Amino acid sequence: MLLQGLLTCVWYDQSATLQRLEQRQATQHFVAEILSKTSCLKQDFEVKRFMLGLSSLLIPVAMPEVITKNYSSIMKALTYLSSKSVEIRTKEDTKEEMAEEDNDN
Repeated sequence: MLLQGLLTCVWYDQSATLQRLEQRQATQHFVAEILSKTSCLKQDFEVKRFMLGLSSLLIPVAMPEVITKNYSSIMKALTYLSSKSVEIRTKEDTKEEMAEEDNDN
C-alpha cells in the first residue's frame, strides 16, 4: 500500500516528506486518505506502519497547517489503530493455540 510507504517516509524523514507533499500540494489529500483508510487495515504490520507515521506527525516541529488542524483526528486514528493491533494479535494467538491443540490431539 502506497500510504504505508509514505507513512514510513514520514517516520524516517518527516521534514523532507512533508516538504515534498507541500510542494506538490498533496498534504491535504495525504491526511484525508490516511484517516479514511485506518479502518480498512487487516494486518498487524499495516497497523504498525500507520501508527509509526501518524505518531511522528505529533512531534512538535514546523508542521503544515493541515497537519496541526487534524491533530484530534490523528489521535483518534492512533487510538483506533492501537485497538486494532491488539485485536489482530489476539486473533493470531487464538489461531495458534487452536492449531497447537489440534496437533496435541
